[in-house]
Amino acid sequence: MTELSTWDASPPVKVGTHVVLELIDEEGGRERLELDVVTDAAADFDGGLLGIGTPLGKAIAGRRSGSTAPYKVGDLRQVEIVEVRPAAAAAPADAAERRQAALDKAAQDIAKTNAQIFASTFEGKWGGYNPDGMDHWDEEPPGDS
Repeated sequence: MTELSTWDASPPVKVGTHVVLELIDEEGGRERLELDVVTDAAADFDGGLLGIGTPLGKAIAGRRSGSTAPYKVGDLRQVEIVEVRPAAAAAPADAAERRQAALDKAAQDIAKTNAQIFASTFEGKWGGYNPDGMDHWDEEPPGDS
């Protein structure tokens, strides 16, 4: 009878697990990352929730602590799974709504920036636009309260 090593006893990476990772770049540099693995609908990377269907989620899915997986994104080359354990808490039910709100805010910020760029570069025969007068972009539209 053989004794199970820690690597053999650790659970595989799947939804509902907490992972400690080390991202390894092309020069051997390492960056530590701790995340809970969740469904893609509940993903919030900034909040520590990694969607299982993301490139990083796919790279580590099914692997156990002590293993290394290829992960070629930017200057990163691989990811080492340092630890896998059950997640301490379930993913928040409103994660998808919070992510959508962040996307909506980003889209609004982009529209505002584009309008300011246009206003600062446009010069018509009746004069130009003053981008300083575009503060209404930060206000709620009428009837949306």
